[in-house]
Amino acid sequence: MNRGLPKSDGSLSELPYLLVHSLHAAAAACVKICSSMKSCPRCGSQSSIGDLKCAVCARPFSWGSSFVPDDTSYVARDIKSSSKPKRGRRSLLAGLGVGIVGLGLLVALGVSSRGSAGPGSLPPTAYPRAANGSGPVRGVAVASPTALPPVPSPTVTPLPALTEPQAVERILPSVVFVSAADGTGTGFVVKPGLVATNRHVVGTSTAITIRSETGPNLRGRVVYRSASEDIALVSFDDRSLPAARLGQTAVLKAGEVVIAIGYPYSSRNGMQGGPTISRGLFSSMRLLNGIPYLQSGATLNPGNSGGPLITLKGEVVGMNTLGMRDADGIFFAVPSESIAVAMESF
Repeated sequence: MNRGLPKSDGSLSELPYLLVHSLHAAAAACVKICSSMKSCPRCGSQSSIGDLKCAVCARPFSWGSSFVPDDTSYVARDIKSSSKPKRGRRSLLAGLGVGIVGLGLLVALGVSSRGSAGPGSLPPTAYPRAANGSGPVRGVAVASPTALPPVPSPTVTPLPALTEPQAVERILPSVVFVSAADGTGTGFVVKPGLVATNRHVVGTSTAITIRSETGPNLRGRVVYRSASEDIALVSFDDRSLPAARLGQTAVLKAGEVVIAIGYPYSSRNGMQGGPTISRGLFSSMRLLNGIPYLQSGATLNPGNSGGPLITLKGEVVGMNTLGMRDADGIFFAVPSESIAVAMESF
């Protein structure tokens, strides 16, 4: 019994105690093994497992895989004069002792490496690993690892708000006059070599003439038209005209200033000159016959159709399309998202 040995908390500082305790247990195991009994295969009498011969018939024991075969030569041999059995017994006991001591050391080191959270100690996860990864470095506590914050996805940098003249100045180079066999209207460049306008402006025409304020008349052709959404796209060869930037209607707030730009009445009364500007406020998004439209108070007249409706950032949020008859200040534009969908194939 280990009456005088206190219990261990399993920490590394208790390793000497564990070694002494293991040696004590190994010695006790050796005594127990050597004091065990074994039957003699010749006479059946009980002998200690550490004895070299039977105490009754003097039959010698072999410590190999089995007992020595039964013959009279072993009885006649003078066992007392032989020193080999003594060396064999000592070798056996030494081997058993070394094996048990080694097993005790392995158990002790295993208990120490696992450790238990004793008084004043930290759990193993609270210690940093050594630089070579061999084990925990005691005495330095670190915080538990935390998840890295998510990396934000890249977004388009929003444009700063401008004054009304600055916003108009930004969009004007992209605005063009559109002339077709069925009528005239306005358009704006959405990407190099591609103009957006209303389908009711181009009608059924294929060949279109466009003109900017800074260049000559250009020939174009209709490459896309949607009667339900009233959108048409015209392709032309000159790619020097800058493209307007499309905004998002989802960020518009009721009461926000919007500006309509176009060429009203340019085909009538011999009116010439640059595009006209009208100002209004964004009201809300509406559905007309299931088609989404942006409602504003920016005044539209015949010829404004197909022109851009912009915010004070100079971004296009709609394409001016129609006004309500017998109403005052209710005008609609195709939302920029619908134009973007139509552009996906070009």
